[in-house]
Amino acid sequence: MGKIINRRVLIIRFCFIVDVTKDFCANGSLAVPDAEAIIQPINCLVGWSIKNGVIILIFRDWHPLASKHFIKWPVHSVADTTGSELHDGLVIPKNHVTHFYKGTLPEEDGHSGWEGHNDHGEMLEKFMREIIEKIMNEFAGQFDEVKIEIYHSGLATDFCVGDTVFGSLDFGERWSNEDPERRKVV
Repeated sequence: MGKIINRRVLIIRFCFIVDVTKDFCANGSLAVPDAEAIIQPINCLVGWSIKNGVIILIFRDWHPLASKHFIKWPVHSVADTTGSELHDGLVIPKNHVTHFYKGTLPEEDGHSGWEGHNDHGEMLEKFMREIIEKIMNEFAGQFDEVKIEIYHSGLATDFCVGDTVFGSLDFGERWSNEDPERRKVV
């Protein structure tokens, strides 16, 4: 008969919301068909995330007007324009989120949230590692294993959301390999 081992697992959760901006919604310059259908489910995810202590990150394109990105795509989500604003229907309390901006330099495409930076110029991986390490230190010795869960939602799954998901998988592999017995990303 097998022995049951009770492992104490610390789960750190992140919620990534990608490119739910006006230019990707109805009447935007690069509108995704039926984009508005995702607004209410995202609001539910945000509410659940706040209630459950999930760390919420908002990603959005923030292109300069002179960007190589616009060789392939219509002009959209130019920094500080109406098109780069979040959709009006999103209910996101300001004190519960960190914003990341991607595609901010003329030579960047900025599809993946992992290419973005926050208001302090900090790249996503550094930001996440600092949060994870802070939480792990806070609970040092209380857990046998640490798992990271990352929930993704947003618009343009074939580009920005998809690239962000792939970036999350790459991050998970790097982070897990640092201590494979204790670290997992699910």
